[in-house]
Amino acid sequence: MANFTQYEAITVADTAAGLTVATITGLNKALITCEGAAIRFTLNGTTATGSVGHLLNPDDVLRLEDMRELTAFSAIRNTGVSATLRCSYGN
Repeated sequence: MANFTQYEAITVADTAAGLTVATITGLNKALITCEGAAIRFTLNGTTATGSVGHLLNPDDVLRLEDMRELTAFSAIRNTGVSATLRCSYGN
């Protein structure tokens, strides 16, 4: 199990967003929960759009297991409602 040392909440709106670089630097694991609305996300450097990316619904949990996934993460809201991602980071 990871030793989580950092946390942030990210609002996912109508512009694609990634994880905060200053917060994830030197870390390689993330536990992310989705609240409020569904999002779409990508892990390969492609920018997420309303029709491109994996669907993550409210109350779903996403685990990222390596720094490449953390830095390539991109998310956007799936509908007209913004979501909040609760993110814990560690090694």
